Amino acid sequence: MFKWLSGKKAEETPKAHSLDLEELMEQIKAELNVGSDLVFRTLKKDGAKLIFCLMNSLIDATRLDDIVIRSIMNHKEIEEWTCEAIAKVLPIASITAVNQLDEVVGGINEGKVYIYAEGQPYGILADVGKQLVRGLEKAETESLVYGPKISFTESLQGNINILRNNIKEEDLCTEDLTVGKRSKTKAKLVYIKGIADEESINTFRQRVQDLTVDFVPGSTVLGQYIESNSWSVFPQLMTTELPDRVSIALYRGKVAVLMDRSPDALYGPTSFFAFFESTEDVYMRWNMGLFLRILRLVATFLSVLLTPAYVAVLTYHYEVIPSPLLLSLGESRARVPFPPVFEALLLEFVIELLREAGARLPTKVGQTMGIVGG
Repeated sequence: MFKWLSGKKAEETPKAHSLDLEELMEQIKAELNVGSDLVFRTLKKDGAKLIFCLMNSLIDATRLDDIVIRSIMNHKEIEEWTCEAIAKVLPIASITAVNQLDEVVGGINEGKVYIYAEGQPYGILADVGKQLVRGLEKAETESLVYGPKISFTESLQGNINILRNNIKEEDLCTEDLTVGKRSKTKAKLVYIKGIADEESINTFRQRVQDLTVDFVPGSTVLGQYIESNSWSVFPQLMTTELPDRVSIALYRGKVAVLMDRSPDALYGPTSFFAFFESTEDVYMRWNMGLFLRILRLVATFLSVLLTPAYVAVLTYHYEVIPSPLLLSLGESRARVPFPPVFEALLLEFVIELLREAGARLPTKVGQTMGIVGG
């Protein structure tokens, strides 16, 4: 819907003097520095001029021609080209009046077309951006047996749409945020009013707004910037690609942050035991879900403690090992020219090397590497 800058009418807006068209185009060119990708188109009618400024790679040319230009040319109601008259005839939901150069440049970088009528104190931004969004797909990193398997995409509006379809709640609140001083990536703070703790909401909002970095690649990196203790080996915020998991977290009073061009959602605050939970646990019987959580917890402690326990027993505490097993270990250790600690570290390093190779190599090569390494 068309709205005036700062909610004021045209005669109340600051009278930024009407620029000469050539002067305006030179200012926009100087700010954007994009060369041939920046395009200016001009329409003339009864001596009046109307310019369209756009980024060729970001706009949908069909929408520009069929919706914007054709609507302006075919409406005979427009006696004089003014921004207010043009905004009324454009069948576009997102139209904003602007009279500041930084707003114009920011809008063009977002895939909007800047329309300026000669002699006017302001112009308008109309959203004709090209939507590069992949379809909804099955989650890759968090595979499930039970429950919805749909995953987030890189579209911020699409991800909000998925959440609103999951949560039919009038108290579901979304707040606009901007991440990155230079990149100005759009983000959304999401929570359910009345369930989420106000202190958590304010903490998330304040930490994102206080960021002074130029660019944040995605939600996982954002979590590292805003967490309480960056030196801790334990993560303090959870990232997930499952909308269902975020929906459950919001109903438990958590606060989530979604970023544009990022297929992951960030939510918190979280506890240590939250990282041992899976979305599947909600859809199972309570006893099976509890058993699996305990199993994951035990497996974590075994993976952390088993290697140092092996080294300690073989190096200092032979009496812990039963005699038949000690004889077998002694015979096998006699042919190994390395001490137990070096052997354990070498084995851990090789396992990590195989894991990284399996994850980075092409699928068929990675599978072969894993089998041969095992």
